[in-house]
Amino acid sequence: MRNYEIDKFAADTAKEIVVAMASSFNFTVDAESGEAISEFYSEIFNGIAETLGNSNLDTTNL
Repeated sequence: MRNYEIDKFAADTAKEIVVAMASSFNFTVDAESGEAISEFYSEIFNGIAETLGNSNLDTTNL
């Protein structure tokens, strides 16, 4: 069953990580770079969501 609290937390956290790292990216502004950043975000999101989904974390305070 999907846990939307975990998904929201994972999305917000992944966004913060990507934004914080954006200044260190050496990308040109084009479709290929956008796709690379999207894949990076997705991997972070999926990792956080999967890790928290498999934990016994109380998600009521996320």
